[in-house]
Amino acid sequence: MTRPDWLDRYHRRMAPLGGVSTGNLLELSTAGDVSFDRLWAGIDGASTRVWMEMYIFTPDAVGIETLAKLTAAARRGCEVALMTDAIGSPKLKDEHTAALRAAGGHVQCFSPLAPWRRRGPYSRRNHRKIVVVDQATAFTGGLNISVDYAGPEHGEAMFHDYLLTVTGPATADLAAIFHRSWREADGHPLTELPPAEPQSDGTEVQILTLDRHRGRRDLERALVAALESVERSGLVVSPYFVPTRRLTRALVGAARRGAKMRVITAGRSDAPAARWAAHHSAGKLLEAGVCIFELTGTTLHGKAVVLDDCFSAVGSYNMDRWGGWHNMEVSLTTEHAALAEMLTADAARLLGGAGSEELTLKKLAHRSPPGKLLDWLAFRLLSFR
Repeated sequence: MTRPDWLDRYHRRMAPLGGVSTGNLLELSTAGDVSFDRLWAGIDGASTRVWMEMYIFTPDAVGIETLAKLTAAARRGCEVALMTDAIGSPKLKDEHTAALRAAGGHVQCFSPLAPWRRRGPYSRRNHRKIVVVDQATAFTGGLNISVDYAGPEHGEAMFHDYLLTVTGPATADLAAIFHRSWREADGHPLTELPPAEPQSDGTEVQILTLDRHRGRRDLERALVAALESVERSGLVVSPYFVPTRRLTRALVGAARRGAKMRVITAGRSDAPAARWAAHHSAGKLLEAGVCIFELTGTTLHGKAVVLDDCFSAVGSYNMDRWGGWHNMEVSLTTEHAALAEMLTADAARLLGGAGSEELTLKKLAHRSPPGKLLDWLAFRLLSFR
């Protein structure tokens, strides 16, 4: 398929934001067991460092296994640093990480709940998922550490999610994001990460973050710029799809220009309030011609964007109002046809096999008055700044 001209304009516009590197290999996993097998193999093979930044880290079977592997890496002499979020990981206690700390590992909790330990607003949370292994390998996506995200072999197969394995210079950009978060949490000083060599058959990627508390809106700016340029088609995968005004305008504009825009979101959701709020905000998108599908056969948790079959973004950002205002997020964007193809094929499998329902204006109109009120209240809550 012909490469659209807008990509050159997009790259020139986004390059000043930084986080650009060439020569990276990307490997996508959409199956929970495969994702954890790859992540655990990376930790087992580490020789110098394992840095992990995780919103949810639950001390269940998957969490305990991950802690055991981190502890073994620390005992081998690796620099192990684990950072979780206080709201996302309330069950992870000191007794769970005692062996890791005794082996020389470092553990930090971002924005503790105790007011004398917390920095910044209570609502600001570290929603990123980053794992850096040694010098040249990193993992990112929407996957958290819990049996809910693993498949039937390792866990409970509750969520459908994405994990990207990144090999190459982009590892340093992901490591730099981790390092900034670690310093903000007053973590133990970490060693510098030397640059990785580009892979000869690798691709260009850009690592972008979102943290409005620090004035960093690069990720949202990039997604808006790409959506404002898309010509033929667009796919948005988001479990909690309550987009900001800028993202809504960009999606509406793309559909009105004639691009075939599809959104896949959660119909069977672990956060019902987000689904209610999404129903309140869906009218403008549907009127413009955006097609919205709610998954009913599985619980969606992955976050991705594919535009014109060549531009892709995968990360932690749900393209939602709450996350846009309060969360620290990260995403990898790339012009990589193979990744776009894999994400599109996965979307087709979800819509065809797992079960889905298309949301229509007729369905929205048939909501009861109490239902519409509930949707409005949820929308106002998730729009809180």
